[in-house]
Amino acid sequence: AGLSDPSAQCDVVTQPLPPPLPTSVAVERIEPNALHFQWSMRDEAEMNVTAVCEVSWREVTQEELDACAGGTAKLARNMEQEDRETWSSKEIPCGEEIGGDYSCSIIGLMPDTLYAVQVRGKNGGGDGPWSPAVLQKTTVPPPQQPSTFYSSDTTSASTTLSWDQPLDDACPVTAYQVRCTSSGSELDQDPDTLWQTITAMEVGEGRL
Repeated sequence: AGLSDPSAQCDVVTQPLPPPLPTSVAVERIEPNALHFQWSMRDEAEMNVTAVCEVSWREVTQEELDACAGGTAKLARNMEQEDRETWSSKEIPCGEEIGGDYSCSIIGLMPDTLYAVQVRGKNGGGDGPWSPAVLQKTTVPPPQQPSTFYSSDTTSASTTLSWDQPLDDACPVTAYQVRCTSSGSELDQDPDTLWQTITAMEVGEGRL
């Protein structure tokens, strides 16, 4: 009998491929309560453009390190298959340009603590692969300012300096530095030449 007239046109847009593996994932800056990371996405035009990057992290316990006979490299590989329920994450929107370099600041972390961090790209076609885990320890915060600083037993050639030690059991003071100069010195001089610095590596009762 023949063919009917064609139906109305239907336009279909296929989904992109999932984003590629993030590259050059590295620590940019380390702080006591924050880690700052950077990485690159090497998208291909109209193929697998990244819409957002997901950054995921969790604390690494000492028990995990002790149980991992293969060292931190083996521990990082094992994390690629982990359930993400124990990880925190945040999303970083990506620009419209193809590929690019991105950065993320993870704040609210604990000082002197080891963390694992991974990154992946996401778009309408799905989630890209996780980058290998980067293990990084946060730094120890600087101590508080010593208080009640005074001198005693002063002679023509010496004096005894005393102060109250800052109390911090988690991050105790490991050394003190005392700077001294004559009272007639010009205070606008270079600090490296104006002050004489004495370092006491053995912490006693706050006396030098």
